[in-house]
Amino acid sequence: FTAPNNNNQSYNCSLTVTNSYSLSASDTMVVNTNNSNSGTLTAIKQVINLTSGNLNWASSVNANPGDVLTFAITLQAGNQDIHNVMARDILPANLIYKGNLIVNASINYSGSPAPGINVGTIPANGIEVIAYQVQVAPSTNFVYGTTTLTNSATITSTEKGTQTVSASAIVNNSLTYGATTIAT
Repeated sequence: FTAPNNNNQSYNCSLTVTNSYSLSASDTMVVNTNNSNSGTLTAIKQVINLTSGNLNWASSVNANPGDVLTFAITLQAGNQDIHNVMARDILPANLIYKGNLIVNASINYSGSPAPGINVGTIPANGIEVIAYQVQVAPSTNFVYGTTTLTNSATITSTEKGTQTVSASAIVNNSLTYGATTIAT
């Protein structure tokens, strides 16, 4: 018997066995099921601007060309283990991966978020944090004014399938005029 994936269901099951002499015996029992695929996985992505000194984590941050930012993905399991967790983050154009990848305080973790970070199993009520640095491209890569660069990460797991989390850098590219030799 394979129980369907329903939470808190009770099934009355009975089993009868008969031997080669036609003697039989029966027994019954109640089987309670709990769907192991009902776990929760909360994913949050935030960013800070290291260059400006703004160290308040937020879903978006103001930046200038050349600034260094840190993105962090926080994954928290609910009251059940979450298995086969993978975080994949492909940066948008004009955000350049600079390394300093940290996974759960393991500094300079090998790898990159682009092909994916295999987190494995997050235990019930456990938290995993993936953080890394990027640099905003030079001003020649941006039009005058503001450009929003949205960085999305894909999180997959056995229990929750695929979910996407995002954080943005709002890049301000302003013109700076220098001194001239024109008489005034």
